Amino acid sequence: MFFSRKRKKILLDKNIIKKNNVPILIKDKSWRDVFATKSNKSITISSKQLEELLLEQIRCMKTLEEKKKLKRELTAKILVMSDKINTKGAEDSIDELLKYKEDFAKVAEELEELYKKLEEYPAAIEALNRDLLEETVQIAYEDLLEGQKELDEIHKEIEKLRERLNVLRENKEGLDNKLSYLYSYLHTMIGHEEIEKLDIHYFKKEEE
Repeated sequence: MFFSRKRKKILLDKNIIKKNNVPILIKDKSWRDVFATKSNKSITISSKQLEELLLEQIRCMKTLEEKKKLKRELTAKILVMSDKINTKGAEDSIDELLKYKEDFAKVAEELEELYKKLEEYPAAIEALNRDLLEETVQIAYEDLLEGQKELDEIHKEIEKLRERLNVLRENKEGLDNKLSYLYSYLHTMIGHEEIEKLDIHYFKKEEE
């Protein structure tokens, strides 16, 4: 159960993720099992942003591998072309060599940018994961408070029933003693045979 009023956002220790080895929540089965049905607007937004950032990181890593492969290929071509020009005097290949070197410089620059970008992802992912954790803790405590309130009401009802049961038990014991005494008294006064006839008369009549 969620509250509609504006809540004061809780702030966890900035190092909580590393200190407690908190997993990426949207990848954690336990988190999904518990909070899949308790999602609010904030959790939905943070989850989506985190998911997109993780996908972006994967794409960046894939692009990095492609650029590294391209760099190796260009390096091989430059070496072959340089050797061809230097040893065989293939001056007609100079323009092609320059094009390879230009492509190589461009790829090297792109790689540098990719490395820088990849270095930024962990901190960004951790920050989003912490935001999601803070919202998760907020919702969990709201549920705990509401659940505790309901549990307290249940305990009160149980206590009322227990008190009522004690009263009924006392009444039962009193009636048992009273009936036992009356029955014993009548048995003493009029005897067993008369008691049997009266039992049949009254109790059979009561049943009818």
